[in-house]
Amino acid sequence: MDFIIEFMKKVRFYYGFVWGIYITLCLVAFQFFSGEKPIPNTLWKFHLYGVFIVVASVLAYTAAVLLAQAKGIDETLIDRFALLAIPMGLVGARLGFVLQNAQYYLDRPLEVIGINPDGIGMAGLSIHGVIVAGIMALVVFYGWEGLKALDVGDLGGAVLMIGQAFGRFGNFFNQELYGYPTNVPWKMYVDVSHRAAGYIDVAYYHPTFMYEGLLALAAASFLAYRFLYKRRFRGQMVLEYLIAYNAVRFVVEFYRMEPPSFLGLHAAQLVSIGAIALSIVVYALIPRFGRRLFFDEVRQTP
Repeated sequence: MDFIIEFMKKVRFYYGFVWGIYITLCLVAFQFFSGEKPIPNTLWKFHLYGVFIVVASVLAYTAAVLLAQAKGIDETLIDRFALLAIPMGLVGARLGFVLQNAQYYLDRPLEVIGINPDGIGMAGLSIHGVIVAGIMALVVFYGWEGLKALDVGDLGGAVLMIGQAFGRFGNFFNQELYGYPTNVPWKMYVDVSHRAAGYIDVAYYHPTFMYEGLLALAAASFLAYRFLYKRRFRGQMVLEYLIAYNAVRFVVEFYRMEPPSFLGLHAAQLVSIGAIALSIVVYALIPRFGRRLFFDEVRQTP
């Protein structure tokens, strides 16, 4: 019992540490919001987008290890799953973006794999593509490991939004995916070269990277609590992650500068509504119809 309490203390300390880093980064970002200082996109010779992807991955992985230790889950499962999920996730992220911009890539098929008129380079990833690929990887891993694979899935569901929160800082330093023009006190300056067509004379926009990051980190903290104390079946946190992330994305999309697709909603919002609805249905059906696939007698709470 004492070692469980000790792990709980470590988890609480770590999440406090993560929040401290995030708030500090927000305060640093605020220094560039006025436009008096140019927003950098490199740190020494490293692109800040890539730096934050690495930081996000390390923080999320560390959280997963701590949660695994607290629940008595084999940590080697995390590494084995990563070998499968990371390449599948990268492919899914790219394919998701390509499908969202299908008309553009139908006319430029070589750009799908990064062959451009100006050279070699690839830009454009989709988080929904990552999620679909991650679920497919989990299905494959389930075939190899059985119920233990769902432990890894639940770990991923509990920590993935830590990575997403910090990864969004890369969008800030790239000055991309910002919101509509605004004059709120926390408005974000966007350089002329990064402004959307038709908005060249508008300097300040909603910092949607920060909106999504704060909501995602709050959701990640809540999901960690749910994982430690409220998990009733394996696979539960995967579904709760899908509900929580898509709810966050649905809200943030109201501020993001994207053309509406249907009933005034963005395409990402429509995808989010579908994902939330499907996840809720599956969540409700599992206790009745999925006991052999998702339940066992192993202790589920510390």
